Amino acid sequence: MIYPQSAFRGWASEISNKLGISNRSRSSSHSNAQTMPSAEQRLEQLERFSTHYRELLDIMHEASIYGPTKGLETRYGALRMQLRNLYLPCKPFVGAYLDTLLGEGISGTYRKKVYPFACFCDSFEICWEHDTLEQAIDSDEAVVLGRVTTTLQAMDLYRSHLCYLLAKTA
Repeated sequence: MIYPQSAFRGWASEISNKLGISNRSRSSSHSNAQTMPSAEQRLEQLERFSTHYRELLDIMHEASIYGPTKGLETRYGALRMQLRNLYLPCKPFVGAYLDTLLGEGISGTYRKKVYPFACFCDSFEICWEHDTLEQAIDSDEAVVLGRVTTTLQAMDLYRSHLCYLLAKTA
């Protein structure tokens, strides 16, 4: 038998717990908003990443014409680590545009079909996740071209959005 007082205590305790969780999540989301970089900072991050990414695409293009020479291989290796670090702050934002363009969502279904070994890499990361330049360019040319086109479109959409936000706040 449940006594009315104990039922009330259980109910009151449950409400108190829910309010505590709600307050903690509200303060957590407020602190996340304070740590979010401004649109200007995000545009600077995107531009730094974009410059290095386009350099990587130039290296891959040269390697597809002349073959992966030692100099190109060295440049590719040096860019790999830089791109990983530069992409991290941009990934949540550019990745959202990338997922929209691919039409597959966050699950990476598109990537698993085309590149089964890279189920956790998006179309940007695939470009620098290979150990060597030869591996990076040794794939179906149509798929590589489609991936590069999509990544450039995603960056352009994100850049346009940030420029809009900056113009709106100016």
